Amino acid sequence: MRPLYSTEPRYDETITNIAGRPQIPSIFGFFRRVIDRLSIFTRQVERRRKFVALLDRDDRIIDDIGLTRELIEQAAKLPLSKNAAKIALSWSKSKN
Repeated sequence: MRPLYSTEPRYDETITNIAGRPQIPSIFGFFRRVIDRLSIFTRQVERRRKFVALLDRDDRIIDDIGLTRELIEQAAKLPLSKNAAKIALSWSKSKN
């Protein structure tokens, strides 16, 4: 029989992660992942909205950035998981 106040760890008491901290119960982990995904999605939407807003600018400004309206329109059709600005700039550099 085990003593009442043993200092030995019990394997069934706490599940710990690699860092040794107690792991969050699965339902909280699930909600954390959902919140993280929503946060990523909102950042992607906001980044894409700002990128597409370049189409409202004058052609000279777009040319100063090194892009064309066609490149912006093509890159805006990419999935949100892709960084349209970086891809459009790489397309621009490869065409020059």
